[in-house]
Amino acid sequence: MWPFCQRKGFASGVIAATSVMAAPHVTGAVALHVACRGRASNADGVVAIRQALISLSEPQASWRADHFVTDPDSNHEALVNVRAFPSCVR
Repeated sequence: MWPFCQRKGFASGVIAATSVMAAPHVTGAVALHVACRGRASNADGVVAIRQALISLSEPQASWRADHFVTDPDSNHEALVNVRAFPSCVR
């Protein structure tokens, strides 16, 4: 599989590995959330952070002007928009 890289408002491109882009992006999103709201102290806190990232995600089609989904598989994962995070982290 050749995952696609998308940047909101720009064309898509092929990249070599999902983890090359996804892992640092999600790690950064978690760091922004923790900077604003504090660290998780238990399993419920971890679930709350996960849910916050899911809630701030957007459909892939919303990241393109033509609303075309370029994900080659049938599981169109949502994309976390870190610009949508609360203003305390900007």
